[in-house]
Amino acid sequence: MSDVTSLPYFHGNINKRNCEVLFSENGKDGSYLVRESETIPNALCLSVYFQRTVYTYRIFQNHQGRFMVQTGYGVKEKFFKSLADLTAYYKKPGKGLMIHLRYPLERSKTKEVDKDNDYEEVDDADYVEVLPE
Repeated sequence: MSDVTSLPYFHGNINKRNCEVLFSENGKDGSYLVRESETIPNALCLSVYFQRTVYTYRIFQNHQGRFMVQTGYGVKEKFFKSLADLTAYYKKPGKGLMIHLRYPLERSKTKEVDKDNDYEEVDDADYVEVLPE
């Protein structure tokens, strides 16, 4: 995952609450960032801001190093060589996210939030799945 950490919109080990604070201070519809999952080791989260709500999609990396966003039942999984390729795909409208990715929330352009990395309890209801195109 070393290529992931070099991406300007990768925020690392921030929890959901701090992610929401970043969006409330800096976000506009279509803003997004990637962070580490609080609940699944080695998984990532794509967090997307739309109408004052943060939608979180799980990202997994398979044994071949390809990335995919968790999809709903009956939705074909799409695999990408890199996280940059994945985000480029979801920048196009109508690809199944609540809103297409428009504005990367870069860590260098956001104020530091309280980095108390104590994870709060998060369950599957906090995540959304990609819808059919």
